[in-house]
Amino acid sequence: MLKNVLAVMAESVASTSKRKRFSKSLHSENDTPARAAAMRYWKALGYNVYENANNHIPDLTIETENARFYSEVEVKRIWKGEAFQYDTLQIPERKRKYTGLDLPCTFMVFNNEQTHVFLCESSTLVASPIVEVPNKFVPEGELFFQVPINCVKLARVPAL
Repeated sequence: MLKNVLAVMAESVASTSKRKRFSKSLHSENDTPARAAAMRYWKALGYNVYENANNHIPDLTIETENARFYSEVEVKRIWKGEAFQYDTLQIPERKRKYTGLDLPCTFMVFNNEQTHVFLCESSTLVASPIVEVPNKFVPEGELFFQVPINCVKLARVPAL
């Protein structure tokens, strides 16, 4: 499995995209609440949820009797409340590394309050166009998948 992960990562890194540098403070601010919201969501649907400590695979492993898959989580701080004001959902191209693993991956993009989430399957992500999007972290050169909103599922996240 690790060999597959490294091969996919190398392919992704080979692209000419600039990438946001890892920020420990941003990670601390967003990762824990996003994981907690994802765990509430999947558990409410009857799934078993396991956190992954390995940084080379997605955040969570989700299981039932009949299914097993990964889930990668993130928070879009610009998205507040339920209403989403854009026609596409942008997911960093650098997350492509999670699409060619031993299990499929569901990408979860939470709103600022973690009350709502978009769910995007790996197959939908890789079929979406990739565009350069200037942003406050990388003013030029960072690539994002632009996933049409009608190709993802919007769901409510159970309260604490």
